[in-house]
Amino acid sequence: MKFYVGWQWVSGKESKFLEKSPEDSGYNVYAPVMYKVEATSLEVIKDFSRNIHLARQRGYGVWLTFQQFGTSPNLKENIITEIVDKALEHGVDGVNIDFEGMGERNRDKFTDFITRLYQKTSANRLVLSVDVVRPAVSLYSLCYDRRALAQVCDYLVLMAYDQHWATSPQEGSVAELSWMEDSIKRLLFDEDVPPQKLILAVPFYSRNWKIRTLPYKDSVVLRGAVNLRSGPSTQDAIIYTGTRDDVFKYLGDVSGEAVKGNNLWFKVEYQGKLGFVSAAYSDRLPEGKGHRVSSAAIGLQACLDILANYNEESQTSSFGSTRMFNVKIVYDKKAGQKLVSYEDGNGDLNKIWLEDYQSLSKRHDLIKKYNLPGLAAWSLEWMDEKQQAWNKMQG
Repeated sequence: MKFYVGWQWVSGKESKFLEKSPEDSGYNVYAPVMYKVEATSLEVIKDFSRNIHLARQRGYGVWLTFQQFGTSPNLKENIITEIVDKALEHGVDGVNIDFEGMGERNRDKFTDFITRLYQKTSANRLVLSVDVVRPAVSLYSLCYDRRALAQVCDYLVLMAYDQHWATSPQEGSVAELSWMEDSIKRLLFDEDVPPQKLILAVPFYSRNWKIRTLPYKDSVVLRGAVNLRSGPSTQDAIIYTGTRDDVFKYLGDVSGEAVKGNNLWFKVEYQGKLGFVSAAYSDRLPEGKGHRVSSAAIGLQACLDILANYNEESQTSSFGSTRMFNVKIVYDKKAGQKLVSYEDGNGDLNKIWLEDYQSLSKRHDLIKKYNLPGLAAWSLEWMDEKQQAWNKMQG
């Protein structure tokens, strides 16, 4: 039997994903993201107690998920004890560890933590799965000794998504099929992870990339809600409070008050007046880089709606409240996905590498090709309305 794992993380009150039995829903392991590790102990993120009970009644396996982020992780013995105690308290089948961004300095410490945790989960007949990312030179990758971890847990879960992340400077697929397969190969052949211990995690979401043409040859773009001031200091008067992606004409640089260690301020034009904005909260896009890329995550249903609503003759489509014009749909072989480009109501170019049943089935083919024990998906909240994603991908 293959494991088909679905994470749930947004609402502990949302139980629609558990209304059907595993035979009908297509997935068989429910993984609620319920706890996070704090400085001294565990803390509840969302209370999924009711859903865990319902999942057990419906015949699902349950892997209770614990999260921790950052370069100062708490890897103490009491956390191990609390994790096992919570798993036993809720009567679940397993524990899923999602610790991310710990950095290389915590690599061996994390392996030791999992080693000690595995001793206790094994003694209590709990499955232990550990989430990892693909090998790379990054804060998010160097914290995992995958070869060693594979020896001290039941399964590694390869989070093979966010190839192009939310704030990526370049638009692209959340997970190209070729990139995902390369990620599997790196773990199996470079890291010596046994295939029977590797679960592939795939995305149930896509990103809508807005490629915005800027109105000036030399522009300053805000990263969020930022104040424009009358001078290069936080003590100077506020002349305007901007929002993310607001664009202003660049007029020059000036040194001013250090903000987050950065004393560079941009001079910009605002309604014919001179304004100042800290470079700590804004970006300059000089001539030749006259566009700004931003993204918003969209679920599987939105992707399906784009295809269903596409009118080839008028080259229009829609999803949610978004109207799409000059729509073009092509197949990106490397990504293994349909690439949609369109203009929105403001005339800005947008691109989406669609996740749909066809792309998901190709991802499922990878676990058969490499004889992996299962598939996980982030996340149940991004599923299609009829909840057919798992069934469709399995054929």
